[in-house]
Amino acid sequence: MFVILVAGTVLVLVLLNWTRKAKVAAPASSATPNASPEELARLQRELDRIPG
Repeated sequence: MFVILVAGTVLVLVLLNWTRKAKVAAPASSATPNASPEELARLQRELDRIPG
């Protein structure tokens, strides 16, 4: 019983540490929120060329 409690505690601590590191290491979005009209038109042309 004691071994299960220790293993569960270790697992929880490892998962918490892992999620904290994942939040810190998450890359910021490289997309700019304000695209120029020319950029939007270029992207629309690229989308129009995709078959389907």
